[in-house]
Amino acid sequence: MMLLLAPAVANQPLDPEQPNGLVDEARYAVDQFLEKFNPGMDTVEMKEITGWVSEHSGILATIKDYRIVKPYVKWLADTAKLPDGVRYSMLHTLGMVGDTTAVPVVRMLVADTTRPMVRLGAAEALCLLGDAVTGTRVLMDMARTEAVPFEWLPTATFMGSRGAPVKLKTAADEKAMTAYFRWLAEHTKGANALAEAVTYLLQRDEESKNLAYRVAERALKAPEVYLPDRNDKRGLLGRLAGFGGERGKALAARYGK
Repeated sequence: MMLLLAPAVANQPLDPEQPNGLVDEARYAVDQFLEKFNPGMDTVEMKEITGWVSEHSGILATIKDYRIVKPYVKWLADTAKLPDGVRYSMLHTLGMVGDTTAVPVVRMLVADTTRPMVRLGAAEALCLLGDAVTGTRVLMDMARTEAVPFEWLPTATFMGSRGAPVKLKTAADEKAMTAYFRWLAEHTKGANALAEAVTYLLQRDEESKNLAYRVAERALKAPEVYLPDRNDKRGLLGRLAGFGGERGKALAARYGK
């Protein structure tokens, strides 16, 4: 899965009327898509163009540049065959940009059980576009049925700048997303996904915080089982110290020795 910088910049103050390299890059990425994209082009170039837009999708949302939405909806709804990776990239962008006119095509692709990566991108986008109840349910079902590996499940997409949870459209969406991260924290064994889940939950209700402390300590006690990615505890220790208050700092100090 591609690594994306959009969540990290989505909440930074940007003035679209003032000179700014990131804004210029984001607009240029859209310009390049509108100028060059066609479904018969080389697959590698197609992925590069849509991937570049995806990397800047958080900035496009901040400056309210929605030019990419209409062509993306058109291509996703079209019967032309596009690579699944390109469709995923388009769906990620639509979710990040946040224009709800994309919801019908996203819902259509959420129901596509024949292409896991496309369905994954659609579920991720749907969470941000206003139906996290459905979106998170699909994400969890895909992992439970092994349609996609656990490590493919999105986490960073739902984390804004400085590690804060992204603000969703309704209280029901917020509740569903918290439930998703609670479920992920208890089931994933990936170091990065666990660290993201703990970070999210430490900023929620007391029950979620207590779960975060519990799964974090479990992982730190048995890193070879719950942190198999090189048994790297540093990410989790840093999240506990940074977001877990005095209890988190104490845990980080105890297991960081």
